[in-house]
Amino acid sequence: MSTALGEEYLENVESLSLQSMVERRVAYLNILDFGTVVLHEVRKSYFEDLNMTKPHDPSKITQNWDTITSAIERVIDVEAPPKYDKFCGVLGQRRNDIVHDVTEGIPEGPLNGLVETAPDWREWLITQGQKYYETIEELGAEERLVTQLQQDLQSISSANIQSYVSDEEELADLQYEAQELQQRLSDIDPDTVTVNPDLADLILKINTLEREFESIESNQTIQQEFGTWEPISEKIRKNSGENVEVEFEEGGSMELDLGQVSQDHTKPLDTRVTPQDDSQFPHRLRNTEPFTPVYLEMIDPRDGGSEIVGEIKSVTIL
Repeated sequence: MSTALGEEYLENVESLSLQSMVERRVAYLNILDFGTVVLHEVRKSYFEDLNMTKPHDPSKITQNWDTITSAIERVIDVEAPPKYDKFCGVLGQRRNDIVHDVTEGIPEGPLNGLVETAPDWREWLITQGQKYYETIEELGAEERLVTQLQQDLQSISSANIQSYVSDEEELADLQYEAQELQQRLSDIDPDTVTVNPDLADLILKINTLEREFESIESNQTIQQEFGTWEPISEKIRKNSGENVEVEFEEGGSMELDLGQVSQDHTKPLDTRVTPQDDSQFPHRLRNTEPFTPVYLEMIDPRDGGSEIVGEIKSVTIL
């Protein structure tokens, strides 16, 4: 596979002025296409075995990245660097806002981060994909199947239960079942495995478990889109004037003084906050529409530009 895969999209970005909001939108869409193409081609070339149990939708950047990196970590014991997780995270988080709203832009800071990271991200993905393919090719069909089933169960077992608040009890039950099936699967020797009734029963149970897990994921997506759960933005409004700790989807946390937050629920959240870590830069919590995900941004007082610190996962009063 060419290490210049998707290079035409990066060349398009080089010709744009990132000081212009309109051209930053165009640049972001080129980086989005770049990431989509690279992930699709790498999966098609090196991760064909994943298609045995995992459907492939090229437009789902974050889901495809998570599927591929889980496979890499499981088979060749290599963990994706956090900066590459962040690259795909920012691409995925910004996608709906920018694709569906022509007035929505992306600040210069986060966009520059995407542009700078893109070539290294591609090189890492292609390199690890080749290593994965070489390793998996040495396995027989049955061994590949067992390896993939192990990856599927691990995805369920390691899911963050706080990400699925409305289905917390159901997810806990699924994770318990996944751990029991992992134990049964661990008793199978991949080197000598054959298709037999026990393996067929395991495959059936794991596939059923996966469908139930995907139902929880879909339900969570619907909740986030239509506001049928209590959004983070509303928790922030309820805690107006409080000192709180916010936890980020990407990991880590920060203590903030919320100050007075607007209680106008018909408008997007956009409120200045004060970090408790003596930061020299002003910060704000904002989203683009009411009830949508909330991001903490650091504002550069020199030009008013902003950089995303992270997406807020939870809010706790101190």
